[in-house]
Amino acid sequence: MPFIPKYSHEEVEHMIAGGGLSAFEVYRLKHQHPLNRLTHVIGIPTIVASIAVPLFAWFAWRVLAWKEWMILSVVGWGLQLLGHAIEGNQPAFLGGWTALFSPPSIVTTTCAKPLAS
Repeated sequence: MPFIPKYSHEEVEHMIAGGGLSAFEVYRLKHQHPLNRLTHVIGIPTIVASIAVPLFAWFAWRVLAWKEWMILSVVGWGLQLLGHAIEGNQPAFLGGWTALFSPPSIVTTTCAKPLAS
């Protein structure tokens, strides 16, 4: 059964252009497709790990973990781009670098909600 979004791309862009939406609301509107959400739930922690793993390796063992950084970065960002190709829209960070900080907090909040219940 094909996925039918609640709002079309045109409606989403019109709602965002109207303003007054929180970062969470904009994120939800731009990530309606379940496969896009899945790629983000996996890809965003992978990108975070691409930063955390090499830093830990450097401070713990004074090892430059560039291969791990490269693999985790390519996989994480690849999943992000795949998700947006499925959704049919551009990643939010193309509109400004500050958009890079919202997804990790939103995915963390989204994943933590079922655990809190």
